[in-house]
Amino acid sequence: MTGKQCFKVCFWGVRGSYPTPGPNTLRHGGNTSCIEVQVATHTLIFDAGSGIIRLGNDLMQRAVGQALHLALFITHGHGDHLVGFPFFVPLYEAQANIACFGPQLAGMSIEQVVTRIMSPPYFPVDIHDLPSQRTFHTITGREQIVWRDGNSQPRLETRQAKVEDSAVRVFAQITESHPLDGAALYRIEYAGHSVVYATDVEWGEQCDPQFLAFAEGAARELVVDGTTGFLVEDERAMAGAIGRLSLIAARDCRAWVAAHCDVDVVAGAYERIYRSVASPRARQIPARV
Repeated sequence: MTGKQCFKVCFWGVRGSYPTPGPNTLRHGGNTSCIEVQVATHTLIFDAGSGIIRLGNDLMQRAVGQALHLALFITHGHGDHLVGFPFFVPLYEAQANIACFGPQLAGMSIEQVVTRIMSPPYFPVDIHDLPSQRTFHTITGREQIVWRDGNSQPRLETRQAKVEDSAVRVFAQITESHPLDGAALYRIEYAGHSVVYATDVEWGEQCDPQFLAFAEGAARELVVDGTTGFLVEDERAMAGAIGRLSLIAARDCRAWVAAHCDVDVVAGAYERIYRSVASPRARQIPARV
């Protein structure tokens, strides 16, 4: 990947519970959770659902025989978030260096959670026999994962550690909002921008104040001030907003997201853009800058 000012998100799988191949899912895809984030010169992958299979093939084509440094972040151990892991091609390549991060789940380290599905009798190939280089890091949410300038390997540092603005950072928040063993939420920060990956968040009628604080500043276009949250500019204003969280109803948040962020709504908007650009009339109209 070239160019340091890069922050690109690609959705390789967005389904839940199980893959859904077939004609009814051609529009949005039928693969389960896998998100690729290209940030600066680094490749970050979130979850290893069936979408990671195509991503792995694509990554090997991009690598063109060069060393491949990847970071894989697991949110939790349910099958739809791990089913593609045994078929992730970089695992079988000596040129691949994969750092895997995730929370402790059901008393197991993330290494125990992930390697179990590639060990006898569950899978014919034992992960310990594969040529790729792998490291596993069980996280607690009290650290930050950092890529500093010129370093392809991430480091675990305390949240309080000072990091230069050019560094890539990932924070985690461990939540119990997804029964029964909880999940990790992730926040990626780089060059003044941030993205939060938070799947399987199941609230009641009250939004989780800790999550709102964790996601502060990310995807501001999803927040309608006073309706689905509060937009603030500093810590003092955020403290005041937390005191008013009882005014935010979870049902209003869900209704707004359904109306504006549903897959059919978003995909339909992109389709209209692509059709307008591809239409003969659009090609005849000179572009204005």
